[in-house]
Amino acid sequence: MRKLFNLLVLFILSLSVVILTGCEQNTTTTKKNGGNNNQISFDFDDKYFIGVQEHYYEIRKMEPSVTSEFVKDIVSLTGMKVFRLNVTLNNLFYVDINDTVKFNQSTKEQMRTIVNDLKSAGIERIIYATDTFLYPYGYKATHAICAPDPYTERDAYLRWLNVNSIAYGMMATEFPEIKYFEPINEPDVPNNEVLCRNGMLWGTKQAEFMYTAFDEANICVDLCYYIRNEIKKVDPANKMATPALTSLVTCLDYLEYMYQAIESGCHPTGDSLPCSVDPDDYFDIIDLHPYAAVNTIVDPLSPKENGVQLMTENYVTGCKLFYNVCVKHGDAEKPHWYTEIGYSDYADPTRREIIGRETAKQLNMIKNELPFVECVIFYTLTDFYEYNVDISENHFGLFTAVANPDESLQMKPIMREIYKFMHNGSEDFSAFESVYEKYRVR
Repeated sequence: MRKLFNLLVLFILSLSVVILTGCEQNTTTTKKNGGNNNQISFDFDDKYFIGVQEHYYEIRKMEPSVTSEFVKDIVSLTGMKVFRLNVTLNNLFYVDINDTVKFNQSTKEQMRTIVNDLKSAGIERIIYATDTFLYPYGYKATHAICAPDPYTERDAYLRWLNVNSIAYGMMATEFPEIKYFEPINEPDVPNNEVLCRNGMLWGTKQAEFMYTAFDEANICVDLCYYIRNEIKKVDPANKMATPALTSLVTCLDYLEYMYQAIESGCHPTGDSLPCSVDPDDYFDIIDLHPYAAVNTIVDPLSPKENGVQLMTENYVTGCKLFYNVCVKHGDAEKPHWYTEIGYSDYADPTRREIIGRETAKQLNMIKNELPFVECVIFYTLTDFYEYNVDISENHFGLFTAVANPDESLQMKPIMREIYKFMHNGSEDFSAFESVYEKYRVR
């Protein structure tokens, strides 16, 4: 009953646009470092600093040439040790009539091949990511990224938390190679369909089905707690990340709301788990996508060259603003993972050269001026060509698309600079010739 009362208090306060100050016996966390980050030191292994992600055709049915074997062959030559593996949760699992979570066997087998190939390629850290949820049996979700309302659909909401967290626990058991987990991708984009109320139709952005950012943040911390609880049962070494937040200006408030939700003493929702005001019970890693772009915290005023946002101290300042939200709430010691960074070159050769140069600056800035960042992951390994998204999304690759007959599997300047950064300035790319010979379209 105490949790139900507290949730009602949260609901009333969120509707009145009042920042939560209820649940006064639990309004603050213990400041592990007194809220001061000057005494914090980080000791990260440099070999885990740079990673990459890619959309596998076997799983996502996007670019046909991007197979598990192809990714293995090319990643093994980069020297990267970190990979972000995006497999939609509702493709990997389903929920039966008894609300029992079960593997989709064909997807599980495909994922086993992928994980084995990543390990063969030298990948040592895999972070699982998804952009869909599971739903309790019989719940008619209008699309795969909505959440039952925790106030008006309480039973469905608790069942939703349960089936999603159980799925993560099953994944951690079946794939012990995966030690890092994200719950959802970029929920803080304002006025979109990610983490909305049921009833939203994809692409419509119907205002009546949108949660407030405050309510979304409360749902996120519930999701984090439930999932973390399950993956830690499997292996205490498993790590839970926050939702991957954008670097849009909204991310600062969103992260703040997540900490406020934790400190309210109202979470996790439900009577089966104990309340906690300690962020350590919710997540182990802070997850951000600090793309250099307009309307973001990292480069709102920086100059452009040929449309490319240039790297200035604004980038460092913006990333520190985000980190300082953690510091404010006594959470300065957690590592930050930038699970998506990169640029779209729009297939423009001039932009590609500028992006290579600016990426070299970016990596040095992060490494030298943002000591709390453990890992950066580039989106994405190759361009899209056969699977058309849009002119921007198609051209984030470190390599051009295999299927592009005009420039099949070419290393872009951005990858050259990443390789040089990782290999003490080496410009010997000859090892890649065997992969080019195997996969290029002629």
